[in-house]
Amino acid sequence: MSDRDRLEKIAARIGDGEPIDWQDEQRSAAGRSGRLLQRLAEIATVADAHRKVASLSDGEPAFPGASRAEGYPARDPQPQLDGFEILDTVGEGPLGVVYRARDVRSGLGEVALKLIKWSVDIREVSERFTSIAGALDEARHPDIARVHELRISRLGRPLFVMELVLGEPITEFCQTCRHALEERLRLFARLCDAVECVHRAGLAHLRIKPSNILVRAGPTEPSIKLLDLGIPVAVSQWLVEQRIRETSGPSVSLPRYLSPEECAGKHASLDARSDVFALGWLLEELSQPVLASSTPSNARAIERLVGRATDREPSVRYRSAGALGAQLSRMFRRDPAE
Repeated sequence: MSDRDRLEKIAARIGDGEPIDWQDEQRSAAGRSGRLLQRLAEIATVADAHRKVASLSDGEPAFPGASRAEGYPARDPQPQLDGFEILDTVGEGPLGVVYRARDVRSGLGEVALKLIKWSVDIREVSERFTSIAGALDEARHPDIARVHELRISRLGRPLFVMELVLGEPITEFCQTCRHALEERLRLFARLCDAVECVHRAGLAHLRIKPSNILVRAGPTEPSIKLLDLGIPVAVSQWLVEQRIRETSGPSVSLPRYLSPEECAGKHASLDARSDVFALGWLLEELSQPVLASSTPSNARAIERLVGRATDREPSVRYRSAGALGAQLSRMFRRDPAE
């Protein structure tokens, strides 16, 4: 059987909903056939999610304990996912629940599993994530936490397998360590460099906020990791609605970081400048506690940077995180060229 015939046969089996041993198929594939087979496996994941979502409207609950009216459990159970051992719960937010788990199938060791809540459209999440998989692969940077893959739990829920990152939100870390302005700006510059890598790959992060930037002390310098790359893109419309609704409570830190165009639901216009808006407010939050002990010229420089980065008009902002980081460097070399 030729490679083409074999791939067409696998595609037909996906359409029929037949189970496929992907490891066995991958062992006998090579070169371009192997890459096409990987793409088929991604399509199979989306197709499987479609079928499971469709089952929610067939009159019967999709799993024991679900409500016939909604198809959702009253309390989300811990996910069951082949190849992973759940160790404990790391945290929970409006987007989903994060678990620490051990990957027993591929040798990745301990990973983070982000289980998206049922209120998200599973089909849309799967399709969007598949569509940006190539760009995510391009956005490799030492300060960006890797999102390894999208899986579907046994109950048909999207689940992101991610690099496990430990640390404190960047603002809390700087306060705990009593960092001066220079140390805070150094961390911020590293963050800008990481976000610029995202922008060069043709993506926007869309969820830059302190809790998605974890910092941990290291032997020579702190480690910093930007989390959730690709996940807000995959669930953007639902996430925007959740952000706008959740405007109170100590755990909510999104409204300030949410760009005006995203609040207005202008999804087509979201780009690197939406991230610049969030970075601008983060720069202010990082610098304000220590500006009083700095020089007046530093305070004015920060004010100019924040003002332009957070302008309501995207066209006025810096075009990317790299442009913001470059301007920061120029200003603090006493060369505030525009």
